[in-house]
Amino acid sequence: MTTNERVLRIAVAGATGESGKSMLSVNLAVAIAAAGKKVVIIDADSRSPMVHRLLGVEMPSRNLRSFFSDEVSTLYDAVIPSGVPRTYLVAGWPRERDQILKPAHRMRLL
Repeated sequence: MTTNERVLRIAVAGATGESGKSMLSVNLAVAIAAAGKKVVIIDADSRSPMVHRLLGVEMPSRNLRSFFSDEVSTLYDAVIPSGVPRTYLVAGWPRERDQILKPAHRMRLL
């Protein structure tokens, strides 16, 4: 990415599980990529991350947990190809209920 490229962030959220957040996110990303833009989907659903499955990708060893636990130095290091042209993924991870995201300072980097 060059410094002249405009970055657009779109957040998809829902109050309940199974409300279609992941499906909407994937469809939106694919449509934007089909229009010629590069897209990175960050699956931040810690209850039931589904974006990797919807894209037909196995759960990668580098994911959002890798970023929050300092296993990777930057979020970019957790980005993987999605199999869809111009579309990339930072996969989520199903955290345990008692897990707390300790490096909260990294939240602002998202």
